[in-house]
Amino acid sequence: MVAAIVFLSSIAIIIAINEVGTVSLWADIALIIMILPAMIIMIFPLIIIVLLIIGSSRIMAIIPGYAHQVHKFFRKIRMRTTEYSDIAVKPVINLISISTITRTKRGSEVQTDIQDIELH
Repeated sequence: MVAAIVFLSSIAIIIAINEVGTVSLWADIALIIMILPAMIIMIFPLIIIVLLIIGSSRIMAIIPGYAHQVHKFFRKIRMRTTEYSDIAVKPVINLISISTITRTKRGSEVQTDIQDIELH
């Protein structure tokens, strides 16, 4: 930034010594001197934004592997939960099956059992 100011100042001095230039030229030089610091200051946020974009793209390349591992872990949990719940319910299902088989072998109808349940 200092080099730019020195460069622009030297141009202004050269023009002043040669007595060349109009008001428009000096206005253009003043505008350049005013805009240059703002442009230099805005380079830093631009660099930060570019680095954030590059970093996030690298993180997004890494995350799917770990996300797959987490998905696989929860799938194992779901399978184990289903397996243990089936084991827990199996005696009840067997008891109901045996009860139904014995009722049908005795000759009682399911319809009369349903009517008995509705009455109570």
